[in-house]
Amino acid sequence: MKEMQANIWTENRTKKYYDAARQVDKILGGYVGENLPEIVIIDSRKLPKTVAASYQQSKEVLYINSDILRDYESTQNYLKDGYFAALDANCIIRHEMIHKRNWDKAKAEYRAYPNKYRNLDDAIAQLDLPVYSYTKIVVEPFSVFDVLEVFMGDVKWQR
Repeated sequence: MKEMQANIWTENRTKKYYDAARQVDKILGGYVGENLPEIVIIDSRKLPKTVAASYQQSKEVLYINSDILRDYESTQNYLKDGYFAALDANCIIRHEMIHKRNWDKAKAEYRAYPNKYRNLDDAIAQLDLPVYSYTKIVVEPFSVFDVLEVFMGDVKWQR
């Protein structure tokens, strides 16, 4: 879309999608100097019910469910079961950008040390291993809200 930092595509040209694209572009404004993925804002009916957003590394595309950008209540619909470690659309998109960064790191690592990894999937698995280990040991016994309170104690969370 014109006048935007990110390469954002929408399914149609309605005001709803234009506003959603502007919101995403604003959220991604903090990623100055990074190689942003192509962004596709997609109709919620074309995604599984629980998918708020998804980074597809093979295509380097970040798919964002149009519902999470509509309003606060719509976003909370995806977050209500506590499965996602997010509070709002901003957190969801930042979470997906972390996946993109991890894949970028894995690609760089695989190119730099091709004999250390069997393939790109092996590189990402090895890079993710410490995170998964930490999560199993430290985070798993607690709720998402308990973990968020540790990292962002001054914010009041709704349960």
